[in-house]
Amino acid sequence: NGSYLNPVSAWRYLSGSSGVPIPVLSLEYLDISNNFIGVEGITSMTDLLGRENCPLQKLTLDSSQLHKKKFVEIVANAVSQNYTLTHISLKHNDLQPEDFEHIKAMMNLNERLIFVDLSDNPIFGDENELGEYADIDLAKLILGRDPVSLAAHLGLKQGWMFVDKVFTRSLL
Repeated sequence: NGSYLNPVSAWRYLSGSSGVPIPVLSLEYLDISNNFIGVEGITSMTDLLGRENCPLQKLTLDSSQLHKKKFVEIVANAVSQNYTLTHISLKHNDLQPEDFEHIKAMMNLNERLIFVDLSDNPIFGDENELGEYADIDLAKLILGRDPVSLAAHLGLKQGWMFVDKVFTRSLL
C-alpha cells in the first residue's frame, strides 16, 4: 500500500536526513525488530539517538543481527549518550559475552535507562553453561536468584537488578 518504510528509510525519515520534515516529534516508542539493519541504517539510528530533541523513550531492536554485524558497540555508545531513552530490548541478537562489556558501559552511563532486555541471547550461556562470566560466585547468585547481588557482581551501578536475562533499575 506504499506505507512501508525499510529500516534505513525509516531512520532517515525520522531523523530528517531524507529532506522530509520530521512528521512525529512526539515519537516515544520505536520497534524495528526483525530487520537486517545495515551500516547506513545503524548510522541514521545513532544520529537520531544523539539528537538533543530526540523524544524516543523505548527502542526495540529484537532479532536485528546486532552481534553478527558487530553493531552492539555502536548501539551501546549511542544509547549511552541519549537523554530520553528508558527502555531498550535487544532480544534474540546472538549477543555474546564480549558484547556485554559494551552493554554494561551503556547501562552504567545512561542514568535514565531502567529496562534492558537481553532475553534469548547466549550472552550468559544457558542453564547448563554460564558463559565467560561463569565462576562459582556467579553460579551461586544465578541459582540463588539474588537479582541485586548478581547485577553488582556483573559490575553494574547500584539499583540494577537482573532476573531472567532482563535488567531493571529503580530510580529512587
